[in-house]
Amino acid sequence: MRVYLDNNVLIDIEESVYSLNDFLSIAGVEYYYSNAHISELLNGEGKAIPGLKERRLSSISAVCCNKYLFQDTPSVIRLAKVHARTSI
Repeated sequence: MRVYLDNNVLIDIEESVYSLNDFLSIAGVEYYYSNAHISELLNGEGKAIPGLKERRLSSISAVCCNKYLFQDTPSVIRLAKVHARTSI
C-alpha cells in the first residue's frame, strides 16, 4: 500500500506524538513525500526555528526514504525514486 503522510504527521513524529517505528513496522507500506512537504519546510524556515531544515529532511528521509510523489499534469500523479540528494 502507498501512503502519503500530511506534513503535520511528520511534525508529530518529530515531537514524539507518534513513534517512527509505529509507521515503519507496518508491513507492505511505502511512504511518499511531495513538493508540498518541501514547500512547507521552506516557508517554515523564516520562523527561525533552530535545526528545522535538518530535522524535517531527516524525518522525510527516515519515513519516505527516496520515494517521491509528483503531479505531472492535473490528471496524472507519478511516483519516483530520488537518487541524488541536493541541498535546499
